[in-house]
Amino acid sequence: MSSRVINADFRDFDRFDVGLFDLLLSDIPYALGDSAYGSNPMWYVGGNNANGESRLAAQPFFSTDQEFDLEAYADVCAQLLKPSSGKPKTDGCVITFCSFEQQVPLIAAMRSKGFKGYMPLVFTKRSSAQALKANMRYCGAVEYAIVSYRAHLPMFRNEGRMVLNWMPFGRSHEAKIHPTQKPQTMIEELILLHTLPGMRVCDLTCGSGTTVCAAKRLGREGVGFEIDPKFAAVAVNRVQHQPVMQDLLEMAEES
Repeated sequence: MSSRVINADFRDFDRFDVGLFDLLLSDIPYALGDSAYGSNPMWYVGGNNANGESRLAAQPFFSTDQEFDLEAYADVCAQLLKPSSGKPKTDGCVITFCSFEQQVPLIAAMRSKGFKGYMPLVFTKRSSAQALKANMRYCGAVEYAIVSYRAHLPMFRNEGRMVLNWMPFGRSHEAKIHPTQKPQTMIEELILLHTLPGMRVCDLTCGSGTTVCAAKRLGREGVGFEIDPKFAAVAVNRVQHQPVMQDLLEMAEES
């Protein structure tokens, strides 16, 4: 079992022999463009508007965050997710982190590609980066994701416990390499819920490689696509140095 990061646009996946996957888990660009740091103190030098604008003013989080093709994303998801088994709670699913505004068009795009069902997820943060709006409006302190599935409910390994559709965002224990990097422990929880050891996980927009690292650590095979060469190189290095939990590796080898 080997995990890897491919420096390419996910729309070119057919150039690579990646096979099919049990779970697709991606944090897509939110298409914020030049307003990415709009209400974040980082817009100003030292976080103080009296000091003038910083180098982040009117800059996107990363170069490919100007727009995102939801239709192309949904199409590739449909092609890479394993076909339905026809049995409830055995199929794979697609988990997509997205902006609030992207949720409805994402659901529509996925539905047009055969994903008839969805479940919304909300991840709560302890604080908000929108400090410059504190005296003007409610400040956003949540992240959103959509779980998309075909005809049947997907695999859900909750071991009899109730899992709410909101959960803590958590804190990253890894160095923050990518401006929109998600906590690996949170990604691991989602992978554990929807896959078995030895299964395959794909991230179509993998950034610094968190999803691929999480999959590898849990004894799953992870594959990621990252279009930016700089982030792809970082992701490759992270994945190479990510250890595997030995007990899960043994379970995968026995299955």
